[in-house]
Amino acid sequence: MKLKRLILTLSAAALVILAVVALSVFTKDRKTVYNFFAFDTAGTVTLYDEPDNLLPDFQDMISSLDKKLNGFIKDSALAFLNSRRRSEDKTLFEIIEKSIELNQKYGYTDITVGGLVYLWNISDGGDSVPDDSQIRAELSSVGTQNVTLDNGEILLSGSTEIELGAVAKGYALDMVKELFAPSEIQSAVVDLGSSVLLYGEDKTFTVDIQSPFDSDETIGKLSVSDTFISTSGGYERFITFDGKKYAHILDPETGYPAKSDFASVTVVCKSGILSDFLSTAIYIMGKDELLKRIDSLRKDGIAVVAVCESGEILVSRETKDNFLSAANSNKITII
Repeated sequence: MKLKRLILTLSAAALVILAVVALSVFTKDRKTVYNFFAFDTAGTVTLYDEPDNLLPDFQDMISSLDKKLNGFIKDSALAFLNSRRRSEDKTLFEIIEKSIELNQKYGYTDITVGGLVYLWNISDGGDSVPDDSQIRAELSSVGTQNVTLDNGEILLSGSTEIELGAVAKGYALDMVKELFAPSEIQSAVVDLGSSVLLYGEDKTFTVDIQSPFDSDETIGKLSVSDTFISTSGGYERFITFDGKKYAHILDPETGYPAKSDFASVTVVCKSGILSDFLSTAIYIMGKDELLKRIDSLRKDGIAVVAVCESGEILVSRETKDNFLSAANSNKITII
């Protein structure tokens, strides 16, 4: 359940969209803007130079995916799976299958932390910090080995519960891109708060990445075309007890909020679910592990802009020419 703001500028059209708030200024491009609420956040879709006849299909798709994948909706397909321990929902099967594959390849992000997420309840403001015994009990149910996928059927073992907050938005954006592909739409921005689809090979988009230290500031601008961007960090959803801050991103190894030396992580790649998954995974793994893995990630077509708690900004070398920093140059490290 990530809620980070990306400020998006369509450079060719002088359009500014603030994610979540979805404000815009005058643009000479003809556009259709639709605001909605899904996956526990405000979203916006903006279509450029195209009629709005695809909007009903888009609305139906987003609404359907939210009702299936949002575990905080009582009658969702995911809530049904967690309570009944089995499901044959095709969409749920696909996203769980993809998430397990990504977990097996990259680690760190684990959709079987549902019991821990619901125990901490940080996204809903949580009214207490769980005690060690509760956390240990939930940890025993964490692990993708507790999920069986067989011939279209999902089965959960023991008390394992699924939570898709680290992948649902990215997956939804992948589905939206598939919806757009056969249509006449040439360019669009679909903003789900912490995950964004920038659609259109003939448009250059400039993304202002919000500072995790000051919501009125940005760390820099990233120019990209036809891609997905996701950001994770512990700076906007957290609870505080006895003067201690507990961020919403949980470490599946400890059951506690991740102790990361990153303040925020932004991932750019050609897959929505991968960008979403990895922004969380890299936040949890931290700086040292990212540096060990950066060459492997690069081979997979993944670019990273990560802000350390120290203020240092790590930028993948393949994006350095497309990244204009708002910080002092001595704070930038090319990786």
